[in-house]
Amino acid sequence: MSYKKYEGQKITVYFDKEICQHAAECVKGLPEVFNVKARPWISPDQADEKKIAEVIHRCPSGALKYQLKSEGDTKIEIKQGSQSFYIGNEENSEAEVHFVRAGKNRIILDHTHVAEHLRGKNVGQQLVKAAVDYAKKEKLLVVPLCPFAKAEFDKHPEYQELLG
Repeated sequence: MSYKKYEGQKITVYFDKEICQHAAECVKGLPEVFNVKARPWISPDQADEKKIAEVIHRCPSGALKYQLKSEGDTKIEIKQGSQSFYIGNEENSEAEVHFVRAGKNRIILDHTHVAEHLRGKNVGQQLVKAAVDYAKKEKLLVVPLCPFAKAEFDKHPEYQELLG
């Protein structure tokens, strides 16, 4: 899969022409955003991000994906432990994505936790991204076993190359 990125102020839309079935759900649903006669043909700032997300969910092929941008992102200091990325201290972290090694070239993301007071601030997303960045740097494949990590991999086409 090779998704092309169309960035807007509140949403980023990804499109893979190789898997598109041309059902035109997007064009019919929001012609002001998805206009095949315009260049670029996807203009994410032409409609509300929630409406765009609704239309993308109707795409039968999965050729369209999106990432909402949160105005409430909390920038945090993420620390690397022996088998985790975390906030706070390693023994009693406020938030963490935990991983285990599987051979020499693979890690399994098996658990994500975010304390109640940090939820809704994209902290979990930032922790998964830290694990992804680590895997890229170390040339590792990733198995997102944890449901939250798996959902993040599904939302981010750029993470797909690390699946293993």
